Amino acid sequence: MALKKKKKLYEGKTKTVFETEAPEQVIITFRDDSTGGNGGKSVTIAGKGVIDSQISCFLFRVLESYFVPTHFIAVAGKDSMLVRQMEMIPLLFITHNIASSSLARRTGAKEGKPLEKPLLEYYHKDASKRDLNLSRNDTLSTGFVNSTELHHIERCASKANAVLRGVFERRGLKVESFKLEFGRSKGRILIGDELSLENLRLLDAKTGDRLLPGRASNDPAEMQKLYEQAAQRILTDFEK
Repeated sequence: MALKKKKKLYEGKTKTVFETEAPEQVIITFRDDSTGGNGGKSVTIAGKGVIDSQISCFLFRVLESYFVPTHFIAVAGKDSMLVRQMEMIPLLFITHNIASSSLARRTGAKEGKPLEKPLLEYYHKDASKRDLNLSRNDTLSTGFVNSTELHHIERCASKANAVLRGVFERRGLKVESFKLEFGRSKGRILIGDELSLENLRLLDAKTGDRLLPGRASNDPAEMQKLYEQAAQRILTDFEK
């Protein structure tokens, strides 16, 4: 029996979380809102919520099949997923495989060039200002995770990277970078939040063009077309 949404627990910039009849299980509903780059002006893109939900469900299923622990339980509607309720860790982890323009500026790497090995960056999520880049020691000093937990997170990020690169390689795409958030559920640390076009940067393997070159566009019609094209390419074998 499918669980139904009950009380709204939280509303973010692009998603809403609802409690359900089941203890420690919630439904995340993806909305059609888009913040643009760095939380800029919000626009509404028709169908975006459905696409982000379907891509997240698909990728979480794939990760789980490779024993990468996530909060995902089941699809809960065309724009929603049922997940384990977690205490989120206020840290953000970004894995880079290819040097973006911003990474090139910060590190001196050549823009567009594959890195010798994947680079994992650590950030403190701070709602009052931009996320703060941390060193590994800084991350441990925050007290949000201990050394054993951080090692587990790093292993999860590394394995997720290998799995995602394989998934997208079969679709003629390269993973430039992606963001992961983690949380605690019954003593376990799991990947949470979403895995969608909101936090994945994908490049065409042949041309090197970004899959969503107009991410900063405020033209809803243009963005809708780009999202639909991206979804068609990614969700070739997604079971709704």
